[in-house]
Amino acid sequence: MRIIIFISIFFLIFGLTGYYVYTRTTQAFSGTFIDSLTFLILYIFLLSSFFIGKLVEAYSIGFISSTLVKIGSIGAGVFLYALLFVIFFDFIRLINYIIPFYPGFVSADYQKTKLVVGIITLSIISVIFIAGYVNAKNPKIRNLNITINKKQIGFDELKIVAVSDIHLGTMVNKTKIKRLIHNIR
Repeated sequence: MRIIIFISIFFLIFGLTGYYVYTRTTQAFSGTFIDSLTFLILYIFLLSSFFIGKLVEAYSIGFISSTLVKIGSIGAGVFLYALLFVIFFDFIRLINYIIPFYPGFVSADYQKTKLVVGIITLSIISVIFIAGYVNAKNPKIRNLNITINKKQIGFDELKIVAVSDIHLGTMVNKTKIKRLIHNIR
């Protein structure tokens, strides 16, 4: 019973925050593709595909489940960054409501300002994801030669490998681990 309550509360909070981000996004991009039924369907698909993929994965691991999980993982990351930006900008708006500090050009055409801020925010999120993708595709491998002043016991050389910040699963699978091992050798 507790798990049902927990899952219900989780999806309620997730749904409300998803609605919050969706509402703010469509307000910023009013009159564009993002303010359409097509975007709403795409948005719901991106937010739900991770969970649908995990459900499918529980019964059969394959192309469909892994594709849904990958799409959903990226969608969840974009959603998280978008949520942080929306909260930040709403906080700035609240401060401006209490102590007005927006320059005249911001207040003069508020819809244009929201559109520009939305485009800049979308660009920043895109750069973060592209940089993350490039970083994940090109792991940093460092060789350190350390001399230990101890008596040798049965070997001339000892190799130690340390790997960090790897999240094994659908996104980082056997193929990517094998590539990493090959690069380390």
